[in-house]
Amino acid sequence: MLEPDMPPSYPPRLIAIEDVRRILGLKNSAIHAKVASGELPAPIKFGESRRAAARWIESEIACYVMAKAAARRVFNAAPSDETA
Repeated sequence: MLEPDMPPSYPPRLIAIEDVRRILGLKNSAIHAKVASGELPAPIKFGESRRAAARWIESEIACYVMAKAAARRVFNAAPSDETA
C-alpha cells in the first residue's frame, strides 16, 4: 500500500536484444558472452524455454555504458607546460 506522500512507482523500461545490439554495437553472441561472464546485466526471462522472451532493463544497460565511458582513458588535447 502506498503512503499518501509517496509517488507511485513505475515499472522499468524494458528493451529487446535488438535494442541492446544497437546501443552497444555488438552481435547477439557477444552480448550473450558478456552476460555469461557477468560483465553485462542479465535479461529478465518471461518463460522457461530457451526461446522465451528476454528483455533488459534499459537503465541497467545505460549504467553499463556510463561505467565503460567513465573507465576509458581520455587523452588531454591541451599542450603541456613541459613542451614550452
